Amino acid sequence: MIFKNNSIYLIEGLFLIAAVLIAAILFFTGPIPVKNITAFNSNLLLKTMELNKDIRHIKSGVDKVIYYGALKPSPSQKIHFKQALNSLEQSLKRTDKQYKELDGFIKKNSAFLKNNRPIISYFNKSYFKWKNISRPILKIIVKHPKYISSRISYKLFLKHALYLSHLPTANIIKDTKLYSGRLINIAIYTTIAGVIIVLLLGILFFRYFNKNKFIEIETLLKSEQRFKSFFYNLPLPSFIVDVESGRFMDANNIAVKFYGYSKDELLNMDVDDINVSHTPQELKTFRRTAAAEGGRVAVFQHKLKNGEIKIVQPHITVITLNDKRCLLVIILDITEKIANEKWMHTLYTAIENGPDWMMVTDRLGNIEYANSGAENISGYKKEELIGKNPRIFKSGLYKAEFYKTFWDTISSGEVFKGIFTNRRKNGELFTLDATVVPIKNKEDSKVINFVSIAKDITQEKTLGEELRYISLHDPLTNLPNRSFFISRIDGYLGRGEYKGLNASLAVIDFYKLSYINNTYGYSVGDKLLQSFSKRLNKVMRDGDIAARVGDDKFGILFTDLQNKEDILRIIDRIKEEFKNPLYIEDESAPKLEAEDYYSITNIKEAIPESFNISFTMGVSIFPDDGKNAGDLLKSADIALSSAKEQGEGEYEFFTASMNTMASEFLLMKNSVINAFKNREFLIHYQPYFDIKTGKICGMEALARWNNKDAGFIPPVKFIPLLEKTGLIRRFEEFLIDKICGNLKEWKEKGLNIAPVSMNISPASFRKEGLIGMVVSALDKYGINLSMLNIEITEGLFIQNFDYALKILNAFKEKGIKISLDDFGTGYSSLSYIKNIPADFIKIDISFIRGMMENPKDLAIVNTVVVLASKLGMKTIAEGVETEEQLEILNSFGCDMVQGYLFSKPVPEDELLRFLREP
Repeated sequence: MIFKNNSIYLIEGLFLIAAVLIAAILFFTGPIPVKNITAFNSNLLLKTMELNKDIRHIKSGVDKVIYYGALKPSPSQKIHFKQALNSLEQSLKRTDKQYKELDGFIKKNSAFLKNNRPIISYFNKSYFKWKNISRPILKIIVKHPKYISSRISYKLFLKHALYLSHLPTANIIKDTKLYSGRLINIAIYTTIAGVIIVLLLGILFFRYFNKNKFIEIETLLKSEQRFKSFFYNLPLPSFIVDVESGRFMDANNIAVKFYGYSKDELLNMDVDDINVSHTPQELKTFRRTAAAEGGRVAVFQHKLKNGEIKIVQPHITVITLNDKRCLLVIILDITEKIANEKWMHTLYTAIENGPDWMMVTDRLGNIEYANSGAENISGYKKEELIGKNPRIFKSGLYKAEFYKTFWDTISSGEVFKGIFTNRRKNGELFTLDATVVPIKNKEDSKVINFVSIAKDITQEKTLGEELRYISLHDPLTNLPNRSFFISRIDGYLGRGEYKGLNASLAVIDFYKLSYINNTYGYSVGDKLLQSFSKRLNKVMRDGDIAARVGDDKFGILFTDLQNKEDILRIIDRIKEEFKNPLYIEDESAPKLEAEDYYSITNIKEAIPESFNISFTMGVSIFPDDGKNAGDLLKSADIALSSAKEQGEGEYEFFTASMNTMASEFLLMKNSVINAFKNREFLIHYQPYFDIKTGKICGMEALARWNNKDAGFIPPVKFIPLLEKTGLIRRFEEFLIDKICGNLKEWKEKGLNIAPVSMNISPASFRKEGLIGMVVSALDKYGINLSMLNIEITEGLFIQNFDYALKILNAFKEKGIKISLDDFGTGYSSLSYIKNIPADFIKIDISFIRGMMENPKDLAIVNTVVVLASKLGMKTIAEGVETEEQLEILNSFGCDMVQGYLFSKPVPEDELLRFLREP
C-alpha cells in the first residue's frame, strides 16, 4: 500500500498497555479465578494468532487481485493476476482450517465457557459473518476470475473486494467490519467488570476514531486507484519523475511504445538519457522550478531507442506519492506540428513574397487578403485593398454576360480559369491568367471564400500579339503572309459562297526582282518591294485582301465581283499604276567609280534614281477555278506560269487546259528529280580542232539524259524543263563536278588534256553563287581555271545585260575563258557584242550548213570571222561535216572547227584516243 497511517497502531498499543495493566491488577486481586482460564487463554491466543496470520495473507492477496485486476490486461499482468489468485486460494483454505480448529477448541471447552457467554457469542457471530459473508466473496474472487475482465460485473467485484481489503491487518471479530485481534484477550477477562468497562470505553472510542480513519483511508485508496487508472490509461506517453534525480519512477504503456524501450529499461533511466536539447544541469534546474511552481510546459528534443529525434512538449504537474513530491510528465509529440508550422511558414513566405498574384475574398467577393504580388501588379497597397471588392480592377472591356458566367461558376463551387484584362491604380491595363478556386465549409459544403491565383501575362500577351502579328504578316511589307492570306480567303469565301457572291484571286510576280537584288543588293530590292506593296494598296478597293505570298510574288483577293469585266477593269488599273517608275533613295548604297565598274570585288553598281518595273499575273475565279484558298492559289499559280511564257506585263486567266499542262509539268519535274536520284544524266564530249594543224585544242561537254523508260532525251527538251522547274543550278553543279573529275583523272593518266567548255543557262546567271560554284569545283579537284571555258548564248543579254556583264568580267578575272555560243541566231546587237568579254565566238551550225547553197549565209560566216578577228576573238565553226566546208572556213581564216567530219559527241572513254595523240 502506498498510503500508511501509523497512528492507528499507536492508539491500539496504548489501549493494549492499559488493558494489560488492568489485567495484571485484576490477575492478582480480581474475583475471577484466572488460573482456570490461563490454559484456555494461551491456546485460544495461539490459534487466534494463527488465524490472524492467515487473514493477513487473505488481505494481501485481495490487494494484489485488486491491483492487477484494475489494470488493462497485458501478458505480464495476467501472470501476476493468476499468481495472486492462487495465493489467495491457498490462504482461504488455511483460514477455513483455522476456523474449524478454533470452533472445535471452543466446543471442547464449552463447559468452562458456559459462564462466559460473551466470548462464545462474539465468536459465533464472527464465525457466522466469516462463513456466510466474507468467505463467499473470497470464493467468488477465487473461483470466478472472469469478474476482472467483465465490464458489466467490474464495479460489483471491486465493491466486494474493497470491502475485504479495508480490514486492518489484526482484525478478527467485528460487527460489520472485523475488529482488532488483540481484543480477543479481553474475552478471557470478561468476568472482570473493570476490564470490560475500560475496554468497552476504549472500544467505543476506538470505533469512533477508527471509523473516521477508515473513511480517510478508503478515500485515499479510492483516490490512488483512480490515479493509477488515470495514469496507465492516458492516451499519451506519461512518466512519474523524481524531482531531484530525474529518474523515471513509473511509465505507462504508451510511453514504452513511443520511446521503444521496455518498461524495465525506462525505470533504470532518467530524463538526461533521452533529452538531447539541454544539459543535465539545465534539466535539473527546470525540474526544480516546475516543482516550485506546481507545474510547467516546455519544448524539448527527445531521442528514441531507434535513434530518431522527436520534438516533444512535456506538460508537467506536481503530485505526492508515498509522502514524496514527484512530477507527473505527460508527453505531447509535436514533431509533426513543428514541421507543419515550418512548412506553413515557408508556404506563407513563398505566397506572400511571390511575384504572382494571390488574393482571398469572402463569399461576397470582398478582399480579405492580398499578397505582395497583387500589390505590385495592381499598384494598390494592401491596406487599400482589404475590404474592397475586385470591381476596383474593372477595365470595362468585358460585357455583363462574362461576369455573370464567372460568378455563376464560382458560386456553384466550380473552379474558373480565364484571362482577365484589368486596370491598375494608375489606369494602365494589365492582363492576368487567373484561376479562381472556391473554398467550401467542411460541415455543409457551402462556399465561404474564394482564392484567386494569377500570373501577370501583360508582357507575354503583348509579345504574343506581336509574335502573332509577325507570324501572320510579312515583316517587310506588313502585308498578310501566305498562311494568313489563305485563312482570310477561306473566311471570306465561306461567307461569300453563302451570299452567292463571286471573287477572284490574282497572283502577281515582280518581274525583275532577282535581277535588282543581284545587281544593286537586297536592301534596294527590299525597298522596291515596300514601294511595290504601297502601289498595290492604291488600286485595292474596300474589302479586297492583299498579301505577299512569295519572295517576288503578291496575291490579291478581289471581292464582291459581279462578272469577269470587273476583274479586267481592276487589272487595267494595276497595269496603269505600274507604268510609272518606282523611285528609291539609298545613301548607304555604293557609288562606284569608273575604274571599279568591272571589279569582281565590287560587283554592285550605283543605284539609279528610279526603276521601271513590270509584272506578270495569273488569275483564278471563285468558284469556277476553286472553292477554297488552296485551290484558287494553285490555279492562279498555273495561270501565272503561262503568263510568264507570254512575256513581261502579261496576265492569264486559269483554264482547264492549263491544269492539264500543269499536271504534265509536275510529272516531268518528278521525272527530272528521279533522274538525279537514278544517275541518269551523262556527259558526252565533242572535241574541236585547230583548222591549220588538225590538233585537238578543246572539247565541248554536252549533257545527255538516258531515261530508263524513254531512252536518250536531247538537251533541247530537258534543259528548258530544268530551267522551268528551278533545277538548272543543281544540274550545272553535277555537270561541272563531273567535268573537273574527268580532267583530274586524265591528267593523272598523263594524257594531253585540253580545255573543256560547258554551257551556263541564263536562268543560272540570275541566281547568286554562280562564280563560287564554278571556282569551288575547280579548286576541289586541283584544276587550273584556264582549263574551263564558259559558254553563253545571246539570250543571256536580252534580260539583265548589265548584271550578266559583271558576272562574265568576274570569270575573266579568274582566268576562265568565255565563249559566245550560237552567235548570229539571237540578240546580236553590235553595241552589246563590243562590250562582251568573250574569247571565242562560235558560228552557229545553221550558217555552216547553208553557206554552200546560200550566199547570204556564206557572207554572214565570212563577216563573223572577220568581226571576231577585229575584236580580238577567235572563231569556232560548229557542225562541219564536209571537206568543202572545211576548205571554205580555212580560206576565211576561221581558227577552229567542230563537227561530225572529225568526231561526233562521244562518251569519256572514247574521247581518250584523241587525248593520247601527240
